[in-house]
Parts: sequence; structure tokens; C-alpha cells
Amino acid sequence: MKKDHPALKIIILIIAAVILLLLFYESMKEKSPLLYSEHIDDVAATVDGKEITLGDIAMYVIYEERVIEEEAYVYNPDNTRDYWNARVDGTFVSSAAKKTALGMAVHDRLYYDLAVENNLELTEEDEEYLENAIDDFWMDLLDQQREKLPISEEEINESIKKMALAQKYQEWIANENEHRFHEYDWDGYYFKEYLKDEKIKVKENRSVWGRVSLGNITLTHDKTNFINGKTDEELEELRNTDKTRSWVFERQEEAVRKRKERERQEAEEKEKFWEEEGTEDDSEAD
Repeated sequence: MKKDHPALKIIILIIAAVILLLLFYESMKEKSPLLYSEHIDDVAATVDGKEITLGDIAMYVIYEERVIEEEAYVYNPDNTRDYWNARVDGTFVSSAAKKTALGMAVHDRLYYDLAVENNLELTEEDEEYLENAIDDFWMDLLDQQREKLPISEEEINESIKKMALAQKYQEWIANENEHRFHEYDWDGYYFKEYLKDEKIKVKENRSVWGRVSLGNITLTHDKTNFINGKTDEELEELRNTDKTRSWVFERQEEAVRKRKERERQEAEEKEKFWEEEGTEDDSEAD
């Protein structure tokens, strides 16, 4: 007849409890936001095996946070966090901004490499455009962002320079195929077709990029959100409340309208610049 060993059972239970606690800790760790500046070298995504770190994406994160925060101020100047957690076309603003930041970083990494492969270089006019772009970036930056930059000013400027060369390739390929410049943007039709045709795989590292909380990298939001956590039904009920419609939803519509107008103007300015340069290049060739 076997004898019970109470001490052994207790040891087994303790070991099991420790294992469960460790698993729980690791699970919570993967979900908790990371401190961006301490993980600059961590790989956020890979593009056909090529690593893209948080440092590589940092400039785009800073840019997106500035753009969305300006829209957020239109939405609710007393608490900009509301807009970051609002939904536009069924998607949280913060999630859409995060997708944009990574999308632009991937786009520019691929086009920068292609520019180098094709021996493209910036002209004097391009260099002047680049200097203006750098100046604009720093002039437009919000005061609070300057205090929380995850990378140095030199690293940010270097990212902008690489972006300029990526745009040079974008202008070149658009002219070669007689398409519009913006159709080769990160979310443009022909860039997406390029990814498909070349079978380029973009893989996010969820343990890193999934823990990035856009809106809280160079910004601070410490107020309770007005509509965060509400269901679609609750939001629809709020829409029918005059006070809410005038204070929240109309401001959301205005913020979205301004964003679309800004994107349209930026696209037109980029296309006009590259078309003018393409015309000059053609004249020189003749």
C-alpha cells in the first residue's frame, strides 16, 4: 500500500504555482507598453528578412504623433486623448496612426534601397528641398515632443535625408511608368502592386511593435477619456444627444476634414515638386 507524501504534494503545488506566475508575468509583459527610448535597437518588423528597428521608425512616429495631436486639439482642446481613442471609419485613430507610421517606414526603406541600387542621387534642388523639409519638421514639432524625443536630432535628420532619397526613387519610377507620384505612396495602388509582384513579405514583431503605444511616445495624455470603452450602440446613443453631438462628434468631423485637406495639400505639393523636376530633367536631356 502506497503512502501519501504531503510534503511532496506541497512542493509540486508550489512549483506549479511558480510556473503559472511566470507565464502570467510574461503574458502581461508582452501586452504592457514599452518605453520606446530604451528599445531603439529592438526589431519592430522585418521586410523580406531585413530588420526595421524602433529607431528606424522613430522619425515617422514623431511625425504622426504631431499630426494627430493637432487634429486632436480641434476635436477636444481640453482633452486631446479623446481623439486618439476615438473611432474613424471603424478604426481607432491611434491604431490608424500606428499603421501609417510603420507603412511609411517600410515604404521608404524599400525605395531608399532601390534608389541606392539604381545610383540615384539628390540634385542641388533636391538638397534645397531637403533642407526646407528638415527645417519644417523642427518648426512644426510640438514643445512637449522636444522633451521626449526617443532618438537624437542627428538621427532624425538622417532619417529625413533617407526619406528624401526614397522619394527620389518614387519620382523616378512614377515618371518611368507615366503614373502619378502619389500612386506610389506607402498606401498607393502601385506600391501595393509592387509588394505583391515582388512577393515582399512584411512581418510585424508583435512582442515589440505590438507594445508601442502611439500617442504616448513623445506626448503625455493623463486625463480620463470621454468615450473610451463605449460600444457602438452607446456611441450611437451619444450621437443623438445634442450636447454630445455639438461637443464631440462635430469636432471629430472637423478634425477628419482637416486631416483629409492636409493630406490632399501635401500630396499636391509633393507631386508638383517632382513633376517640375522631372520636366527640367527632360529638358536637359533634350
